Amino acid sequence: METNDARKPRRKAKLAHVALIAGVSTTTASRALRGEGRVAPATVERVRTVAEVLGYQVNVTARALRRGDANRLLGILSDPRTQLANRTEADVSHTFWFRIFQSLGDQMSGVGVGMVSATIDTQHILDNLPLSAVLLVSTSTPRPTVDQFDFTVPIIALGSPEEGDDPRIRAYVRYDNVAMTNSVMDHLVERGATRVAMVTQSELGQHADETIAAFEAWCDRTGHECIVVSCRGDDEETTELVAQAVRDGCDGIYVYLPQSRSSLRGIEVAGKRFPDDVLVVVHSEGVVEAQMTPSVTVMSPLATENALTIGKVILDAMHRHDDSIHDMVAQFRLIEGDSTRR
Repeated sequence: METNDARKPRRKAKLAHVALIAGVSTTTASRALRGEGRVAPATVERVRTVAEVLGYQVNVTARALRRGDANRLLGILSDPRTQLANRTEADVSHTFWFRIFQSLGDQMSGVGVGMVSATIDTQHILDNLPLSAVLLVSTSTPRPTVDQFDFTVPIIALGSPEEGDDPRIRAYVRYDNVAMTNSVMDHLVERGATRVAMVTQSELGQHADETIAAFEAWCDRTGHECIVVSCRGDDEETTELVAQAVRDGCDGIYVYLPQSRSSLRGIEVAGKRFPDDVLVVVHSEGVVEAQMTPSVTVMSPLATENALTIGKVILDAMHRHDDSIHDMVAQFRLIEGDSTRR
């Protein structure tokens, strides 16, 4: 029986293939794709069209390393908790950090900037590389230091400024956790919740700390009872703690921790249903919760949009020569679902 060619993996296109089909030399094709040298606009358009059809992409990271281009390489230092190694294969494409790095990579590639990544505990990977900027990604508090490196390039940190931060951090991209929390709480109260509990883990780091503080401030301002259900991360414990909060009269739950399913089970263990008896909003960096049945309302950071914000700050920091601190606020969206409709 003949093998169905449609099922065979597509061979990776090479620059020589692009040049051959476009009818130019490999040198001209390379210049056209990178926007370098004197190439006629019509030729550039033809080469790029062929490259798009063939699925050819310029490997800007390899190019930057090969040429030692100090303005074309971004180093990423990340907390191990943001890595994909601990994710299941089925879930990886839905994770927040996967989508952030994927979108950021596309953006950087589009302007000829390569990316090399390492975790906080494997920083040596970035030794002696011609970096033009460093992106520090961490969910821990306090933020890890990079003092073993003599970076002379700007460092951009994801998160809010912290006391004791490395003075070489020139820019921050942070979440407005106060605005996010206010949006969630106002949303729940407007839909009829009278006693809301926030379910979270303080060990989740800076974002959780800021969100808990924002929740406490919202309760103080509105006169609502401040109920924080603090979990250690165990599913059974989370289920029981949420069940107890519901038994105690909570008719609204704001879930700010990874164990969203165990929180929902807690409502059922207490003999209640959502949204009929308990309104629910889940803070999620993925899309799994939005696909639950019945669906839950999700407060979600916007990965693609935030990658664009991060990229803008990185490129700006690469070209600034002053010592001013740059601060950008990332975006979020409340995705309404059946769990808050009454």
